[in-house]
Amino acid sequence: MENLEIEKSLVISTGHISKETADLLELKKIDSLVVEPYEYGWRIHISTDYKYEEIPDDLKRLMSFADEVFSCSWIRLDQDGPYLDFFKTYDW
Repeated sequence: MENLEIEKSLVISTGHISKETADLLELKKIDSLVVEPYEYGWRIHISTDYKYEEIPDDLKRLMSFADEVFSCSWIRLDQDGPYLDFFKTYDW
């Protein structure tokens, strides 16, 4: 069991990203990100190797929060995910 790897993922509402950011994720237009789309949103890998200047600010804030506060490897943006009061929300 010493070779097991456990990855943490923060689940948050897609309502915390703008429609423009959602479109970029859907079209895989952010080359530096590892994005796994699924029926209800996206799973995005968090890494220090990314070119963060290519990532929209709304998504960058969420990724930084997941990494710095919870040491997550992934963030999952889900249409039914929870809203956090301290992040901006978008109605799209």
